[in-house]
Amino acid sequence: MNQYSWGIAVGILIIASTVGKALAALLRAHAARINRDVSGKDDPQLAQTLEDIQRRLGEMEERMDFTERLLSQQRDGARLSPPKD
Repeated sequence: MNQYSWGIAVGILIIASTVGKALAALLRAHAARINRDVSGKDDPQLAQTLEDIQRRLGEMEERMDFTERLLSQQRDGARLSPPKD
């Protein structure tokens, strides 16, 4: 019975992964369509605002990555330091 449970769990994970990938593809296609619709308008200020938001989001992602690396280095350093008496 244990072997069957393991097989069912693996099957469920494979199905969930496939569904997740399909949903991600649909969301990307929807976002691309929205982006195309917005950038297709004759409003240069709106296009500039969208570009500015995308640039700022990229900067925020870089800062968050840097912060995560810094925190993990501090946490690893604390684990490696000799115990205080």
